[in-house]
Amino acid sequence: MEAGQTAPTLITKTDKGYFSIIFSGSRSRIDFELIAKIVNVSQAKLANKDKIRKITGFDPGDTPMVGLNIPTIFDKRLLQYSFVYGGSRQPNRTLKLSPLALIKLNQPVAFLESD
Repeated sequence: MEAGQTAPTLITKTDKGYFSIIFSGSRSRIDFELIAKIVNVSQAKLANKDKIRKITGFDPGDTPMVGLNIPTIFDKRLLQYSFVYGGSRQPNRTLKLSPLALIKLNQPVAFLESD
């Protein structure tokens, strides 16, 4: 497995509510100014751990790739892999899915370009 195949899920807070971001582990960081532009909000920032737990029912780091009832932003870098690995709803366990299945299950409202 390559680092790029890891697909962590972050929760971001905006003035239009919360979004999940499923991104490739090959990104060195998430540009929240870019996220704000992509979803047409004035500001986006990482949600705090208490809010993440309240919204998702999970601790940061255990947030699943699927099954959240908030809009999703999907990283197109993940499309270069047959399978990616991320949160499964169970601590210390990962879920293996195709990126296309993730798109189908999450129906993203926006995409991060692969640049």
